[in-house]
Amino acid sequence: MPSGPGDGANVVTALLEADLRDPESNKQFPASLVQLSASPSGRGRLQLSTIISPGQQSQPSGGTYRGTVEIFDGTQVHRVPLVPYLAPRDGPLAAAAFLLLMTGAIIGLAVKWITESLTRLASARWRVEDLRRSLGGRTNSLPLGAAVQLQKIEEGIRRQDTDDNLDKAFAPLLSNVSDLRSFATAIQNAEDEMKRQRDLMYSFDWYSKSLDPLDEDFVESIVRAESTRIERLRALDWPWRDARGTVEEVQRLAEQCSTATLALSDAVADRFTSTAVEVLDLFRKGNFAQAVDLYRQPHPPLDDFPVKPMDVEGTAPERGPRRFFSAVGSRILTPFDSDRPRGLVPWMAQRPRAFAGAASVFVVSLAGLQLQYLDASNFAGELGDWLGLLLWSAVVELSGVSVLDVLGRLGTTNVRSASTSRHGSPAETPDGR
Repeated sequence: MPSGPGDGANVVTALLEADLRDPESNKQFPASLVQLSASPSGRGRLQLSTIISPGQQSQPSGGTYRGTVEIFDGTQVHRVPLVPYLAPRDGPLAAAAFLLLMTGAIIGLAVKWITESLTRLASARWRVEDLRRSLGGRTNSLPLGAAVQLQKIEEGIRRQDTDDNLDKAFAPLLSNVSDLRSFATAIQNAEDEMKRQRDLMYSFDWYSKSLDPLDEDFVESIVRAESTRIERLRALDWPWRDARGTVEEVQRLAEQCSTATLALSDAVADRFTSTAVEVLDLFRKGNFAQAVDLYRQPHPPLDDFPVKPMDVEGTAPERGPRRFFSAVGSRILTPFDSDRPRGLVPWMAQRPRAFAGAASVFVVSLAGLQLQYLDASNFAGELGDWLGLLLWSAVVELSGVSVLDVLGRLGTTNVRSASTSRHGSPAETPDGR
């Protein structure tokens, strides 16, 4: 159909003279990334629309680019300056994006740990505390096997082991809790008697001729014999084959230690001194049952023994330093720490979960910086874009799968497609066609 008069006046074209250029860095912005459309909007007026799609090719550097648009309205050419500004993606903003991604990854990792591990670890910790209270709160009074089992559970909680083995470790302790409580109570009673024996040792009248065989070494030998008997009972294989017999044996030992304390009290008070010393000598030699039988035999009347007057004005003899360390409660310091393997790998092997979490956070943050910030054509620096970085890294950590799998599902751009522009479609014309 031929054109009527005046139709040519409505044909308006707009073109860039050349590529846009940044005067400061002398960098270019390709003209092919800028789409122009012009149309008349009234008498003596033109409407110019500009669509910039920097994501279609390699991302141009940030800066202020300048260029000139030539508009031909059919009769003359108009020149309009075009000055687009691209916010830089490097420098402080890139560091802020990386920190934001790390924050999101840490939040996601923490939420995952709370929902999957913390509840089980807290339940195990409560069970351990209840078990300790049921057993008297002292592991050094338990059988060595039970103490090691309890320590194994606490070590598993410290390492954050949430597998089924942690629940299975409670089974032998809970099934024998009654016998373990009786065993621990008897051991504590025996150790209390040993402490009383040491306290009585300081009450000796070292000038008394009736106590010639008794000295600190004599009393310490009794305590060592009792301590040796306790350690032998603790070292029995656990769980016991005969739990009732083992508990009765340790209770009998506690009663024998109490008898040794009574005999030592009699020796200190000059009551039945010869018998008491003989009983103590049997305890020192490890003949506990024979010593108890001898002590329970009838003694001569107490009136047959003269009462020794107390020397009030005399000064107490100076007590020399003890020649033996405490048999119970003392620890031999050996340099086990120096025997541990040294180096970076053994040190990291003791903290595997911490290093795994740090490595995961770093990789997710670095991948997010490249894919969701530097290569994202639609990142405009608005609040929603920054919040998207935070949520992206959090979702990656919460997903529980590898980073590559997550990227495959989410894509390699920032949620929106790279071919979509905030300012409209590149194919859209002013007349809507």
